[in-house]
Amino acid sequence: MAEEQNLSLKTLILLQSALALVSFVIIKLVFDPGMGKLWLYPSSLYYNLVMGAAGAIILYFPAYLYLRHKKKELLQAVRPLLPICRRPIALLAAISFLAGLSEELLFRALLQRLLGIWPASILFMLAHAGFWAAPPRTQARMLFAPFSLAAGLLMGLLFREAGLTAAVTAHFLYDLAAFVMLKKEFIGVGRRK
Repeated sequence: MAEEQNLSLKTLILLQSALALVSFVIIKLVFDPGMGKLWLYPSSLYYNLVMGAAGAIILYFPAYLYLRHKKKELLQAVRPLLPICRRPIALLAAISFLAGLSEELLFRALLQRLLGIWPASILFMLAHAGFWAAPPRTQARMLFAPFSLAAGLLMGLLFREAGLTAAVTAHFLYDLAAFVMLKKEFIGVGRRK
């Protein structure tokens, strides 16, 4: 079982890294924006980080409320994620960063610029269908579909108004906060395997 979890974790990291690299290459070929402008345009690093952190708080709030009011339903919905949540927080941070980087490069820096904010956000929601459309179809899982659409729209606005760094920061911090919340609530921070 542990070997299977390591394999799926390695696969996840490899896929996220490959997605980031492929997205970066396509962006370079299609847009060649002088990548510095892409990360911070039209604002400063500080502004991007603050906006990203604010975006993460906005994204985290519904998850927090759902946890407080529907803990049993949430546990049933996120059970497949719990083996990953048993990992050290540093590894969860690395996974969260890779997911934020790769997905924001693809959905914001590439697809949003080609198709617009709504189509890119719909594709973002569909890309997460493996979670919300998979059995068991719980209320928590089904609510993840409109949540991921709203998250895509929010990160799209962050990208448009602040830059890619803001969108990556929001995505990274939200994913990390969600992992930590699941670890704390359903696994226990101080428990050993």
